[in-house]
Amino acid sequence: MTRVEEVDAAERDRRANGFVLKREVQGFRLPECTVPEEVPASFEQVADVEFYFLPEPLRSDLTFLETAQLGDCELVTRYLVRELTRRGCDARPSFGLLLSSPYSLEHYWPEIQIDGRWTAFDPHLINSLVRWGVLESGQVAPHEVLDGAFYRLGDKWKPLMVDMGIPARTSLLTRRITPTDSQGREVIL
Repeated sequence: MTRVEEVDAAERDRRANGFVLKREVQGFRLPECTVPEEVPASFEQVADVEFYFLPEPLRSDLTFLETAQLGDCELVTRYLVRELTRRGCDARPSFGLLLSSPYSLEHYWPEIQIDGRWTAFDPHLINSLVRWGVLESGQVAPHEVLDGAFYRLGDKWKPLMVDMGIPARTSLLTRRITPTDSQGREVIL
């Protein structure tokens, strides 16, 4: 569930943006989801692609990704959407927030329509986290559903904040809140 919470006048004076975005996430994986067989095969094509921040002209150059085996989240997402679509999947690019603590960040990932709903995946992120030693190999499969890890804003990049017509850099403080029951006891999910 996602909601925008308005704040009172005193609180608004303390905060620059005047609202708080809250998303309650029970976990980032879906327990039951049949992933089409085309998905892991498509994702295997980016298994060796290394993450690099790319200059703007390369973010849509699919030949660069195929040749150099380098890509940022935008380029890999474009590539995967193309490959998934070629294999008959209903796929789309997504831009929004990767919900991480202490700060969420702008991100791209592919989504596939499965059983009538758009479902988030991010094999490039998973592969990169394994490569960097953040995740153990096999801890999260590249074709696992990651719906709760993202907050979708659209298909393309859009500035989260604008100052005098110019996109402004933002820091999005993200807090992880331990779930509790009605008596205030910690709930293990």
